[in-house]
Amino acid sequence: MKYLKTGIGILIALGCILLTVPQPLQLAPQNKVWEDRSQGIDFGGVTCMVHHPDNNAVMMIGSKIKGLFISNNFTKRWKNMLLEKFERLWINCIAIDPHQHNKIIIGTQVGLFISDDFGSSWYERKFGTSVMQVFSIAFHPVDEQTLFVGTYEGGIIKSVDNGNSWTYLYKGNPHLDSRVTSLQINPANPSQIAASLFGKGILVSENGGESWNQKNSGLYDLNIQTMKMDPIHPVTLYAGTLGGIFKSVNSGEDWFPCNNGLTSVWKEIYSLVINPLKPDELYAGCNNGYVYHTKDGAKNWEALPQILSKDENETVWVYDLKLDPLHSTMLYAGTNSGVYRYRNTNAALTDSLLLEIESPAQNEIIRDSGVIIKGRATDTEFGMDRVIVNQQIVLMDAFGNFEHRIPLQYGKNQMVVTAINNDDFMVSKRIEVFGIADETEPILCVFYPDNDLVQNVNRSSLYITGYATDPDSGMDTLTINHLNVPIDSQGEFNYMVTLNRGMNTIEFEATNCAGLKSTLVKMIYFEFSKLGK
Repeated sequence: MKYLKTGIGILIALGCILLTVPQPLQLAPQNKVWEDRSQGIDFGGVTCMVHHPDNNAVMMIGSKIKGLFISNNFTKRWKNMLLEKFERLWINCIAIDPHQHNKIIIGTQVGLFISDDFGSSWYERKFGTSVMQVFSIAFHPVDEQTLFVGTYEGGIIKSVDNGNSWTYLYKGNPHLDSRVTSLQINPANPSQIAASLFGKGILVSENGGESWNQKNSGLYDLNIQTMKMDPIHPVTLYAGTLGGIFKSVNSGEDWFPCNNGLTSVWKEIYSLVINPLKPDELYAGCNNGYVYHTKDGAKNWEALPQILSKDENETVWVYDLKLDPLHSTMLYAGTNSGVYRYRNTNAALTDSLLLEIESPAQNEIIRDSGVIIKGRATDTEFGMDRVIVNQQIVLMDAFGNFEHRIPLQYGKNQMVVTAINNDDFMVSKRIEVFGIADETEPILCVFYPDNDLVQNVNRSSLYITGYATDPDSGMDTLTINHLNVPIDSQGEFNYMVTLNRGMNTIEFEATNCAGLKSTLVKMIYFEFSKLGK
């Protein structure tokens, strides 16, 4: 009769389970808000950012005082990658050599530092005997040995031997406190170089930097903090100043303001970024945490949500902006308050996240106190961050495989498996199984004292031995007189009991993982008068 009732219960439960089969659940990360992506940064302000040219998951940032940081998982976490002696460098700019992707160059307040092994080791590159602040770096698009740096007080400097020696191209006037804030090389005509100088406006060279001409017609604010060249139409330039944004469509010969939509003409522009696939789309970073967006070549601007600092008393300055090289709707902002990310879309950016459950099968009957859930989670584009089973993070191997044991109760059990990639996109699957509780009590046997109902002893202590096992569910606990007693891997136990004079009751209780119990009682009579005889 007991097994008949169990069978009927299983059939009823399975019928309820089969009525609905849960479908995979996909959740995209929150869009159109700024996310703080500063975990691991020691702060000091983010001054500049760069993506690795081969892997858009890898980004490096330079900071004030705290050094250089790297993230290899879409800015989820950061770690410092500078050697100890460089940790207090104020970094103004970062560049990765487009010809040698393991080569990193950083411009700092005390000169230029180079790594040829992607940050494992560093060396300083001097400009003769001078120590100058470096604010901009540009690589020749064709000649792998040629690069340019923009400095403070040293003007523009060129090297044709990969930085071993340098030539001064344009010597700035130190009394003007001039710094070269950006260098742009025309990829279609590398002899044409445009440079922006804070306080001096625009310089353009048509002969690879041998001579320069000022190009400030219409540029009524010469305090230029940043400049960008249209990658598809290099004759188009944009300049960000303390008084707004200016544009030139003839390589700097003439400039005109384009500030329609900015909340103030005197908005301080610190950073600009152009969508390389849609060059009429730009973003501009300002003071007070404002970032502006245009889709018509700077004719009209609209404000994105304001970036707010974690410290309500801190004003946010947007020093740099970068677009993800593969996802132009993903914008990163480097600020004095850390790194922030904005996703200018209402859709998920990828469908490459896959979650596969190998076992158990949907609606499977499990004749055990628990079940091992096995599966695999992969994302070929963004990479995997973590897998969660019933709100608990589980381990994955290098291929995304995971295993995790879940305890079961009698009846329907639900497991929710969630895979989350490095872009915070997630996929969840629900698995329902039916658990059958163990119906057999555990085996409990006491070797000593033996099976006599009452035993007489003349010792004040008694050494008890026995075993407790359950081949179906496994053992949970064993107690002797309500005290937990350890059981070894073979199910054996031993325990020393102190006896009182006269009759002693010893109670044994073994409980398996299904909650079923077995009990024994031993009666021991301690004859005190026989001690010492």
